[in-house]
Amino acid sequence: MKDKNNNSGITEFVFDLPEKKKSKINGPVLISVTLAVLLVISFVFNVYYAFFHNDQMNYYVAEFKDDKPNVDTNTFPLLASDEDNKIYLYGTPPYGFVLLDNGVASQFDWINIYDGMNMPELNCYDIDRDGKTEIVVIEKNTDEKGESQHGVHVIKFKAHGEDKPIYYDAGMTAMDLVSEFKETIGVTHDSEINKITISVDGKSYDIDHKNNNSERNYLAGAIGRVVEFKAEGSKISAFVSVDVVYDNGEYEQIGTIETQISYNPEKLDINNAVFVKIQ
Repeated sequence: MKDKNNNSGITEFVFDLPEKKKSKINGPVLISVTLAVLLVISFVFNVYYAFFHNDQMNYYVAEFKDDKPNVDTNTFPLLASDEDNKIYLYGTPPYGFVLLDNGVASQFDWINIYDGMNMPELNCYDIDRDGKTEIVVIEKNTDEKGESQHGVHVIKFKAHGEDKPIYYDAGMTAMDLVSEFKETIGVTHDSEINKITISVDGKSYDIDHKNNNSERNYLAGAIGRVVEFKAEGSKISAFVSVDVVYDNGEYEQIGTIETQISYNPEKLDINNAVFVKIQ
C-alpha cells in the first residue's frame, strides 16, 4: 500500500495488487468470486479513504485544514459534530460511521446511512462523573410510518490498541427498551367496564371514557409506538408512548412512560420509570 496525496490535500491509498495468475476455475465463476472479494475489500478500505496513516501510532488520523478535518464529505457525509471537543461522526454508506476523536479515526457499524435520514445527535458529557468525557450519540431513527424509534449509544475511550483506539460502546435500541418495559410494566384492558390500567413501579393508573372524553370502545392498550431518547447535562432520559387502541383500529396517545437511563461502560439500564398522563 502506498500513500498518494491529491490536489485537495486529502491523502488517498494506492494498493499494489498481484499479477493475475492462470486458473482452472470456470471463467464466470472466477469473475463472480473476484467481484465479491473486490466489493468486500473496497468497503473495508474505502472507510479510510479520507484518512491517512500515522506510522508512529499505527493509527488512521485525519489531516486538518483551517482547524477542521479535511475529509471528503461527498463520500463520507458529516453526520454530527462537537467542534469544541473535536469530535466528528462521518458516515460510511451504506451503514456505519467513522468516529474522529481529536483527529484519530475509529469505525463503528450501528448507523444505517441513506438519503433523507434523520441525522444523529451528538453530545459530550461526563455521564458517570469520573472526570472523563463520554460521547453520547442518539440515533433519530423512524419506522415506516414516520414515528420516532430512537436509539442511544455511549462511547468511552478504554485503551490504545495496536492499530486503533479501543472504546467501550454501551447501547440501547427502541426495541431493547420496549421489550424490557413489556416485562416490567403492565398495560391491561377490562372490556366489561371499558377501562385501561397502566401499572408502573407499584402504582396503577386508570384510563376510561369518563377521564378520556371518548365515545369509542377500547380494544387494547399498547406501549412503544413512539420512543425517544434525550441527553442533557449528565443525564440520559427515555420517553415511551402509551396508547389506547380503539375498536375501529385507531390509536390515541394517553400518556408517556418516562425513565432515566443509568450508565456503566459495559451497558445501559433503565430506572425510576413513571407514567405521565396526557391531560
